Amino acid sequence: MKDIIWRAADGQSLEYCQFTFEGKTAIRGTVVGKLQGARGVFRYEVACWPDGTTRWARGWVQSDRGELSWTVHRPECGIWLVNGTAAPGLAPCLDVDIGVTPSTNSLAIRRLTLHVGESQDVWACWVSIPELTVHALAQRYTRLSSDVYRYESLQSGFSARLRVDEEGIVQEYPGLWRALSTD
Repeated sequence: MKDIIWRAADGQSLEYCQFTFEGKTAIRGTVVGKLQGARGVFRYEVACWPDGTTRWARGWVQSDRGELSWTVHRPECGIWLVNGTAAPGLAPCLDVDIGVTPSTNSLAIRRLTLHVGESQDVWACWVSIPELTVHALAQRYTRLSSDVYRYESLQSGFSARLRVDEEGIVQEYPGLWRALSTD
């Protein structure tokens, strides 16, 4: 198990997150503060299949815009369910990417095991917060050095250089998050 605390670059949010790697990867986190335009608390959990792809994720948000919850689930048949309803548009997705946390970038980084100079395109179920909407997002990860990856959203053109630790956990997401402590 690994615990991490991130602080948002603007000082408006904190996140406490726990990673579990024994058997299957799992994440549990809480973000408090600014949630992409709203203020509140966001709690989430993610569980992966043994190959590192996302099995399910769920979240709860309480903000100045109200309270919402969601689930995404990818059973062994590979058909994504969003709040229990089939979502064929998510078919190419293997990962979940939750918009207000760097933790889910760590899932793809760990799963891909890229060598320096390699890159790979992936699809993720992108969850926007606080609305809790889910859609497919084409992404690319490129390993630039032993501890730096370039993340790119292929649809919006957004990119960032993510610094990670020896376990592939994001330590710095420039302009967005920085790790305060890890255990």
